[in-house]
Amino acid sequence: MAKSNERMKRQDVDQEQTWDLTALFETRDDWERELKAVKEDLPEVTKYKGKLGNSAAELLECLEAREKLLERFNLVSMYADLRQSVDHSDSGRQKDAALAGDAQSTVRAELAFAETEIIKLPDGKLESFLNEEPGLEPFKKYLSDLQDRKPHALGEETEGTLAALGSMFSSPYNIYNRGKLSDMQFEPFIDDEENEIPLSFALYAGKYASSPSSTVRRNSYESFNKTLNRYKHTFAATYATQVNQEVTMARLRNYDSATAMLLHDQQVTQEMYDNQLDVIQKELAPHMRRYANLKKRVLGLDKMTNADLKAPLDPDYKIETSYEEAAETVQEALEIMGPEYSQMIKTALSERWVDYADNVGKSTGAFCSSPHGAHPYVLMTWPDTMRGAFTLAHELGRTFLPGREKSKDDQYPTIKILYRGTLDDERDASWKPFVEKHRGHS
Repeated sequence: MAKSNERMKRQDVDQEQTWDLTALFETRDDWERELKAVKEDLPEVTKYKGKLGNSAAELLECLEAREKLLERFNLVSMYADLRQSVDHSDSGRQKDAALAGDAQSTVRAELAFAETEIIKLPDGKLESFLNEEPGLEPFKKYLSDLQDRKPHALGEETEGTLAALGSMFSSPYNIYNRGKLSDMQFEPFIDDEENEIPLSFALYAGKYASSPSSTVRRNSYESFNKTLNRYKHTFAATYATQVNQEVTMARLRNYDSATAMLLHDQQVTQEMYDNQLDVIQKELAPHMRRYANLKKRVLGLDKMTNADLKAPLDPDYKIETSYEEAAETVQEALEIMGPEYSQMIKTALSERWVDYADNVGKSTGAFCSSPHGAHPYVLMTWPDTMRGAFTLAHELGRTFLPGREKSKDDQYPTIKILYRGTLDDERDASWKPFVEKHRGHS
């Protein structure tokens, strides 16, 4: 029986497969100094405490000082999060993430007064301030959203206390990630040729679950679920804690339910949410059952199991590709988007914006983080298939916002999504030429 190499530790990964975080901070020491400096500069915002109802000018000064500080802290927090996301098993990265989490609780608690005071402004005063001070216009969406939260806001002291407990509220998710990415180890499985293949959470989901080989699918599925089963009681208790926390917060904030609270924050109505569930459970479900039966018949399976749900309908049609080949394909395919877009893709792929290695402790799935003031970062685990190419193109698509002027501190055309709400082609004129140019293209 042949044995393949065990999964790599982060320190053994080829640097070219990892991202370069120096666009955020050159060194960890630089990060630590900025972490300290942000906390020391909190008085630049808290000096406005109790004054936000005095005048439109003071409200604007506070909001701008708050945003500037939060932009700086966003880089601090993201640096720690990104470093931990590639190796949750590293105690040093865990410590730094905890430091950033504690600092976040401090910052939120100190700045909680701003939202509380804005929410408490008398009816009509905010509208008067907006008419009086044009500088408040970029904050209009943010201020409007705060007013919508007025029926569910608590007192300033209570809000400050809840903000200070922020790291505790995120504990269920942190425990889940620590168990899944640091402690959970999967046993290798045997493939068709009697090779012993190492398994990870990311590789199962991204590669082996959709293998053309029923042996690979079912053996990897067995190993994957055997390990998950060992953690079921711990994860169930962790999930129950999260649910209880949300139910308690919903009651404190006078929502009808935890679901109503979560939907409110996302500006989604109950009707929209229920419609999605109905479509999936009532309308889509029968077609998916037919599709599963079709797979069973076409693939000649003895029975249809959960391990076979992602099996390709044509097992002989294999599209395996390396990251380098996929990167070239993505770059060529996206040339239709124009020179500015193409240059961004080229830069992203050549200057290590993407971390695609598979190593112990790495986060599962894929994401793109776009910090204001630095270029975006994409995380994924390369599965050696065209599925990975689609994921790469998908995540790179999140990194680009065309036509926006860049300040001296903003090197890259990334989306600013911090505290003024999101951008769209109706509210941001710089989108419109791009939208019109590519209207009709997907």
